[in-house]
Amino acid sequence: MYIKFEFFHTKFYKEIIKMILLKRRHVWHFVILYLQMYPIVRFYSNKDGEIFNFLSKFYKNSDNKLKNISNLNVFLHSLEWEKEYENPIEIATLLGVFADNNEDFNIVMWICLDKGVFIKITPNNADSIIRYLYERFPY
Repeated sequence: MYIKFEFFHTKFYKEIIKMILLKRRHVWHFVILYLQMYPIVRFYSNKDGEIFNFLSKFYKNSDNKLKNISNLNVFLHSLEWEKEYENPIEIATLLGVFADNNEDFNIVMWICLDKGVFIKITPNNADSIIRYLYERFPY
């Protein structure tokens, strides 16, 4: 059996590895579910319609037609929004647009790359996080 250990760096992961190596089969299902978590983007706003307006402008194409905004499950009066991204690199584009237009919208953005750890996006840390996304997910 071959297991890639490069991302198992915390005590929690080490315990799971020990259980796997001891062939405790009930752990396999948990490990597969835990490792399949996709990165999450969350927006919060105190102003009615801000998230919808931001996402509408972000997802407009060159013909000023909305593309796939109905698939985003965002409503006109939403004060919060969340989406999981299978491809984390898609977050980099959204993050860059958010950082550039942060002054125009009353929105707060949080991203989760590891289960349970959310990072607040600010204009100061956006560039570093975009670089980190490309380093961590080079595909």
